[in-house]
Amino acid sequence: MSQRTREIGVRMALGAAPGDAQWMVLSHGLRITGLRIAGGLLPSVAFAGAGAVWLIVARLATWYPTRRATRVHPLSVLKCE
Repeated sequence: MSQRTREIGVRMALGAAPGDAQWMVLSHGLRITGLRIAGGLLPSVAFAGAGAVWLIVARLATWYPTRRATRVHPLSVLKCE
């Protein structure tokens, strides 16, 4: 902010309202913050996507053997033991 004090002073001397100067600084800060948040969310979306893929793989890895085990007739399993 101290770097922009001179710029704000010149704008105010040329007739800018105090609210306009405040909005100029605030909008610049919010723009930078929004870009940084968006930049941080992109990698987190990739991590969430990888987690979702692992959940699907785990579901398939447990579903197929469970399905196969439930199709076996109980008497055939008891006879083998």
